[in-house]
Amino acid sequence: MFRRETARSLHAFHHRRMKRQMSAQRPLTRLLSVAKRFRGARSGNVAIIFAFALVPMVLATLGVVQYGLAISLRTKLNAIADAAALQAVSNPAMLTYVNTGATGQANATAMFNTQAAAVKEGKVSSLNVNVTASGATTTSPGALTATVSYTATLTSLLPGLLGSTFTSVSGTSTATATLPTYVNFYLLLDNSPSMGIGATAADITKIGSVNGGCGFECHSPEATQGNYPGYTTGYVSGASNRLDALKTAVQLIIAQAQGEMVSGQYKFAVYTFNNSVTKLSGLTANLNQTSSDVGFANQSGGIQLPTTDQGTQIADAVQWLTQNAVTSGSGNGTQASPFQFVFLVTDGVEDHAFGYQPGSYDTLTSPVGSWYGTPYASVLLWSPVCANLKSKGATVGVIYTTYINVGGLQYTDMVAPFASNIAGALQNCASSSSFFFQASDSTALQNAMQALFNNALQQAAHLSQ
Repeated sequence: MFRRETARSLHAFHHRRMKRQMSAQRPLTRLLSVAKRFRGARSGNVAIIFAFALVPMVLATLGVVQYGLAISLRTKLNAIADAAALQAVSNPAMLTYVNTGATGQANATAMFNTQAAAVKEGKVSSLNVNVTASGATTTSPGALTATVSYTATLTSLLPGLLGSTFTSVSGTSTATATLPTYVNFYLLLDNSPSMGIGATAADITKIGSVNGGCGFECHSPEATQGNYPGYTTGYVSGASNRLDALKTAVQLIIAQAQGEMVSGQYKFAVYTFNNSVTKLSGLTANLNQTSSDVGFANQSGGIQLPTTDQGTQIADAVQWLTQNAVTSGSGNGTQASPFQFVFLVTDGVEDHAFGYQPGSYDTLTSPVGSWYGTPYASVLLWSPVCANLKSKGATVGVIYTTYINVGGLQYTDMVAPFASNIAGALQNCASSSSFFFQASDSTALQNAMQALFNNALQQAAHLSQ
């Protein structure tokens, strides 16, 4: 009995002892667990790191914002500077400079200041607008160059910290424009009898129906060897000839010149020729007068067909123009020294019949055409007369009004022997292939004249750059 009680007591004692030991271990375990959780927690570190990073992050953000404002300010002011520079060399500004010598500097400055005042991001602290004119050279009439430079300030978002970072911007814009190019145009126009051919195939037929089958308004159907009564037929009602088409072609380029010119930029002189040269309109910038002198298609006045056969002496006409009209060489495109262009419009046939006037450059070249066995016609003797003209620096443009076979001795005997050589001789007279055109009817003639004029303007613009 004692043993059993003792055993029970010992068992209870050990149980209580173990329980006390376990109770003593629980606070330590909890403490260790808390320590582990504290050690694993990072919220405290983030707060410390964020506190240290907050200032540079704010500064960086403000810096980015201020940089963006500075870029915006510079972009807007650059656009204004571009506009001001372009205004200073605009066509009105160049015209003012040409006429008065005053540049567009003041207007460009006022324009920049007015537009810059509306920009909210900052304020212009300095501005320099400079407009200069370069002198003419042997190939250029000079140019206007405008330079616009500025500096502007942008208020700092944090002056004490950012200081002047991104608070100052600057820019420069430059624009250059060639000054107006001045050009003299000399028109040497064939008004010999053969320019009386019908302007179109339909016109040739209409004229021939009342002229014994001949499509030339200038030819009398009674013309025979030893019996040439002159031009008795006259103009055929309802028909146009090449001279009418030539009038229209010249009027077109005069109108174009009037629409594009500054005062006195383009001058025209108009001469006609058959066996001699006639000044129809002297060199002038009064293009209204030139237009009146040329006249209009199917109207009296201006360029007219002759009333008698006076022949056609092209080479002598070109030489006369060189000696008496184009008296100075081609210049640099300035008002005092313009470029020189000569337009020769002809059917290319040298005709020494009837009213022929002996000249220095009237030699007929083989093969020749004949009138009842007498040699009278050949192609243009382009050398040396065309070379003489081009040696002055003038650009020579040629329009060949194609000589059409309309039947009769006027073509078969007088022209056919050398017809295939006409275009080549005239092309040799032109300064280049871009200044040579052929025209077989009124529309082609008008198109050729406009193309020739446009090529001249393009070449003048190219020379002046």
